[in-house]
Parts: sequence; structure tokens; C-alpha cells
Amino acid sequence: MDMEDGMIPEIFERERVQWYLGFLEEYNERGGFFSRGDSERILERHVMESAMFVSRVLDYVPVSRETTVLDAGSGPGLPGFLFACLPSPPGLTLNDSSRRRLSILAAALGQSNGADLESKGSGTSRFSSPSGSSRNPGFSPGADGVPKSHQGSSAHQSRAQDQDKEQKELAEPSKSGQGLNEPSVTSLPPFPGIQFSYQRLEEMKGRFHLIVSRALIPFPSVLRLIAHLQKPEDVYAGFFSPLEVFQYQHVIDDCGYRLEKSEAISTPSGAERQILFFRKEKTVRQGKPFAWKFIRGEMSQWQKS
Repeated sequence: MDMEDGMIPEIFERERVQWYLGFLEEYNERGGFFSRGDSERILERHVMESAMFVSRVLDYVPVSRETTVLDAGSGPGLPGFLFACLPSPPGLTLNDSSRRRLSILAAALGQSNGADLESKGSGTSRFSSPSGSSRNPGFSPGADGVPKSHQGSSAHQSRAQDQDKEQKELAEPSKSGQGLNEPSVTSLPPFPGIQFSYQRLEEMKGRFHLIVSRALIPFPSVLRLIAHLQKPEDVYAGFFSPLEVFQYQHVIDDCGYRLEKSEAISTPSGAERQILFFRKEKTVRQGKPFAWKFIRGEMSQWQKS
């Protein structure tokens, strides 16, 4: 589907968003990106909605090439990939521990194993630029806390082997007779600086000046999962259905955040959404992550209440 003028804010590079829309439409069924009901409205329900969210975030938070941004629970790249569609994109990390959907995007961009492994240089993929310069050599150490790759454990090696298998499956011909490496859309300039992470959020290391997420990770559990990844003055922006935030004030405080702004918006599909902006005020637990066992137990209690 081609986008018409005015469908997305002018701050985005239209060709890049069009490329991403084409990717989502072509691989939706194979990757299980969206429900059957949403498959006919990917542009309106997901791309335009995410573009609106990212645009509002950019109105609130200064973002530059030096900014580190994390999309937590990214799925096939939403909403975070829209940051890569800016003229001067920040240092972007897309994270999803379920791996399946996000690894399809990584393969489409020519990044053979995302942030977990060194790029194998497997050639130009269906959606990558002909230069191949979008390939990711993996996380590199940073003096100011830029994320590093997670290596060395047997669990990591097992995840890496699983992803190798997935990448081989993606390269095989689909029902249409085409594999992921067979060009079918117009190649575009590379999407620079994108990192792919398949770690659980509580296992990640590093610092992110800005973290975003949609409702895939429920609130306020998302604050527990990301608290160790931010330092004072960093910002978390969440995109949710309307909710009563202050009933979770004890969790907000416990994670070292302060709610700075709540913005209600109507999406292009007519749904009511709420953008929550949290400012990190203090480091808690000496910067150590909350244990997943604790987070899971807390989530279970909220679901029962």
C-alpha cells in the first residue's frame, strides 16, 4: 500500500516509512506480526499510530545522533523503528526476547544475527540497501554506558543457535516462491545505527537516555524491567490505553521515576490512547535489576486484583 501525503508527520523520511510499511505487509502472515483483524489496517492501526506517538515523544524529549534509544518489547519493530526513519536518527536498539518477529526485521536489513553475534555478511537481503552498510557488527563497548553484547553463557549460545536456525528458515522460499534474499521491493539508503537485542530486559546492561514501549509490556511492570537501564534525567515514554496511573504510585517511586506528563490522544483509527512521560529521578537498588521472579509474582497479583 502506498502512503498518501499527510498520512505521517513530515519529520519522517517518507521513503523509509514506505519501505517499512512494505516489509510489514509482506511478512505479516509469515511472521505473525498482527492479528487477522489488523492485517487489513497495518498502515492506519500500527504505522500511523506509532508515527504519531514518536512525533509526540520528539516534541517532548530532545533527540540527536548522540541519544541512545531503546524500544522495549518491539515485536516487528514498533514503535521504535520510526526513529530510524528520521533524517538524523539516534542510536537505536530494538529489543524483544521472543526473537521470532524481530529477527525477521533484522534479516530483512541484512543483519544476520542482530546484537547477539558478529555479522556474518550473508549478502544483500530482500529489503536492504545495495551497499550493505546497514549491517551491524554487534554491540561495542562504550565509555558512557552504550549497550554491550551479552556473550559467554550457555543460554546465550543456545539462543544464538536457535536464531541461526530461524535465519535459514527465512532464507528458504515462501509459499509465493520467493525467499527473504530475493529482492522484490525498491532498495533504499541504509538504516544506520540499529542494534537488535534478544535478551530479556532484566538481563540487559548499559544506559539508554530514552526508552519507549507500547502496551505489549503491561504497566507498571515495564518500569520494573527497565529501571536499571536508566540514570537520573533519562526519560521513559509509554503508549497505552487509558489507565489510572496513580494507583501504581508505589511502584513508580520504588523504581525511581516521576510522572512528568500524561497526554491523551485519539489515533487515526479512532482509538483513545495515553502517552505517559516518566523522568528518572534516582538510581535504585544500586543500579541492579529487579529479579524476574519478583516481577512475575507482582504481575500475577495485579491480574488477580
